[in-house]
Amino acid sequence: MKILNDSNHKFFISKNHLNREFTPATLNEVWVSDITYVRTA
Repeated sequence: MKILNDSNHKFFISKNHLNREFTPATLNEVWVSDITYVRTA
């Protein structure tokens, strides 16, 4: 079985502010981003 993530790390884990509420009441209420690491060398 291939491991896809490392759950046992010392880095800060952000709070779940959205709590799966993906429909904002107003514009610019919710912003999201994604950081993907790609090994290049």
